[in-house]
Amino acid sequence: WLTDPDQDQESSVLEASELAHRRRLFRESLGVLNEREKHILAERRLKEEPATLEQLSRRYGVSRERIRQIEARAFEKLQRAVRSALRREREQARVARGGGAVPNSGLSPGASM
Repeated sequence: WLTDPDQDQESSVLEASELAHRRRLFRESLGVLNEREKHILAERRLKEEPATLEQLSRRYGVSRERIRQIEARAFEKLQRAVRSALRREREQARVARGGGAVPNSGLSPGASM
């Protein structure tokens, strides 16, 4: 590890905790994907040298466009799963603090009718 001399120990601990939290959310959220989606997403987005659409299309016997569609859909599913997990965590924290549940109005925070 290279350390930043201006960064204090508390900041380092908080950053490490945040990174661990994000990794856990990511791993848990991968559960919404099927094996093909996981593989395609990993090959296209998580590798140092990503696989090409052509390589994956040959492996799965589908068109490059179909691989692109699967990748895009898998990424969207993963994003939704992470957002959902974050909402659940916020709600659990609010209940744990004694705040109770807040009805979902369908509006984003700060939005007005």
